[in-house]
Amino acid sequence: MGSFADTIGQTDVPVVESGMTYQGPPRFNFINGKRLTGTQYPDVPSDFYIRERELKGMVPGAPWKSQQGRFAGNSDEIGYQAPSLNIIIISRRSQPFRQIDLPNNKKGREWHTRWIYPNATPEEIRAAGGTAPSESVHTEYLCLAEGLYDPGSVATFLHHARAAEGNGEVIDASFFDGLGLSVWTMKGSTGMGVDAALKLYRETLLREASKIASQAKGTATNLPDWAFSLPFGPKVDKKGKPVFEQNKKFQTVYTNPPTIYLPEKVDNDLIEKHYVGADMLALCGYIYRAYRDWRNTMQVNKAFEDAQPQRPVFGSVPGGRAAAGNGHGDMDVDDIPFHY
Repeated sequence: MGSFADTIGQTDVPVVESGMTYQGPPRFNFINGKRLTGTQYPDVPSDFYIRERELKGMVPGAPWKSQQGRFAGNSDEIGYQAPSLNIIIISRRSQPFRQIDLPNNKKGREWHTRWIYPNATPEEIRAAGGTAPSESVHTEYLCLAEGLYDPGSVATFLHHARAAEGNGEVIDASFFDGLGLSVWTMKGSTGMGVDAALKLYRETLLREASKIASQAKGTATNLPDWAFSLPFGPKVDKKGKPVFEQNKKFQTVYTNPPTIYLPEKVDNDLIEKHYVGADMLALCGYIYRAYRDWRNTMQVNKAFEDAQPQRPVFGSVPGGRAAAGNGHGDMDVDDIPFHY
């Protein structure tokens, strides 16, 4: 056997990243716009953004467009931006956290397994003698987003899933590698905006469609969220201008929240337009079951403490709070993933 120097020079060395490495589907965000009231410039609406490194070599299709240097202090970063997206929502998970300050002007998250300050405001906590700020919540939606998956592969994946099921094989999350699943990750007001939009969708379009399905099948049928592809985008007024809402806790912060672009009236044309079809409906059922562990996975602090005890909270990243007055800032704490 040759010396170490001789052999290592001819060996492909696996790259091991520090800490815990995210191994799930690519993640995209909804980035808050800019409220420019009082200036000569129009308000900038929120939009969707995904980093190139998330895509592992894949180039997204329309409506995504390449963008470089999106965030201050990171002019070399390449990503993709989309003003709105048709999204099929498959599953959801969320977890409360407390944002904390770390050395070197970094921010981190202290993850909680339950709400500790469910209703208290920061003022109420301070008045009670506490020192911890109130919690926020990190939410993720497993989905199929426009431009990030190949609709033409749906029938093939469904065929393989049915064959595997018939053979008694285990269908886990890795079975769907290559389909183009993604995770829409968010926190705070963005998550509340999506939850509110989905609640309205379930009470209108989904409920009406479920009634029709029940009549057609002759038995009570509750359609799942993924029965329809939903057009998400920033909230706008009748003239198409972005609507900014004042944050209830931090009144100097304004956000342009996400919403679903659906008319108030639900009719057959609307149902037909957004229905995903029988194949997609069935395939998403397989995906939902395969991602059972994903739904139940929670972020923990201890795993990172063991790996890097000098930095006690896993997921710290550089960046500051959103700029006061418009809620627009670097994508810092929104970039922190859950882990399998």
